[in-house]
Amino acid sequence: MVFLDRCGRILEATDFAKALFKRDFVLSALGSVHEFPGYENEPSLASFFDRSLKSKAGACCEGAFASRTSDGEPRYYEAFGKRCPRIEGAPAAVIYFHEITGHLQMRKRLERSEEQLRNLSARIQAMREEERKRLSRIVHDELGQPLSLLSMGIASFKVQVSQEPEAARLTADQAAEHVNFLLHRVRRIASDLRPPILDEFGLAAAIEWQAREFQSSTGIGVDIDVCEDPPQISNSIRVTFFRIFQEALTNTLRHARATQVRIRLSLQGGRLVLQIRDNGCGMREADVSNVGSIGLLGMRERAAGIGGDCEISGAPGRGVSVIVKSPRLVGEHNSRRHAASHLK
Repeated sequence: MVFLDRCGRILEATDFAKALFKRDFVLSALGSVHEFPGYENEPSLASFFDRSLKSKAGACCEGAFASRTSDGEPRYYEAFGKRCPRIEGAPAAVIYFHEITGHLQMRKRLERSEEQLRNLSARIQAMREEERKRLSRIVHDELGQPLSLLSMGIASFKVQVSQEPEAARLTADQAAEHVNFLLHRVRRIASDLRPPILDEFGLAAAIEWQAREFQSSTGIGVDIDVCEDPPQISNSIRVTFFRIFQEALTNTLRHARATQVRIRLSLQGGRLVLQIRDNGCGMREADVSNVGSIGLLGMRERAAGIGGDCEISGAPGRGVSVIVKSPRLVGEHNSRRHAASHLK
């Protein structure tokens, strides 16, 4: 609470206000409201004081103001001003205020999180549609056409089997090739959707398999060192770690221009930790925290969904690092480590 004359000079203030003035604004004396530096385009204490003077005597004027501390930090306050009757020696106005900086910062963080979630939701929907289109093309091009050929081959076989045994044998061989091709494609499609190795052999084996596939298809070298799956690891942790791993490799391929990726899976302090580092072009800190970086946001949201963490860092010319940590696992487990090696 502060008491002011008509020129805005502070006649008196409560001890809390005096302590705040001295701490944040380094005012040795009470001074004037005009000495408080405003912050950007926000209303200042002086402007709120002017509003209070224009109100009716005894009426309460509600509002807010912002100031900049001596360190340049913004401070936000909710305020109530009251103009006093014109009595000799009495203050012209009294202002009550309290700080709401923390509340506003929290609100801004929530708004930023809501914007990120909206963008993530839109991205997920777009990805689903793209996945449906991809599967539709695969079914039509890679399964539909061979099935049509197989159907025609069976029709020919029916005609040839009694009249041209040798031609019927050749048609049967071609049909068998079509069947084998279809089986291979179906297994590949199922593997892309969810690798069976993840369920049958666990996270470590799935990471090694995906790393080999990545190196084989891209030519980017992979150095990998993984521990065995702890017995207490849940299926949700396995799936989350694997999907983040896939997203990290996809980002490396699309953006990093890297020649080497280093992968580590280990137990640290009772938590499962996955590290993916590349030697690519890196990225700016602003890009790491950018609301529009949906892929990075998706990785963080996946990790948060299991109670874990995903730390993403990078610098121009120094590559990008993704570190995923599970929540603390129950019990203890001494896992044998696979020898660190370059995949062959």
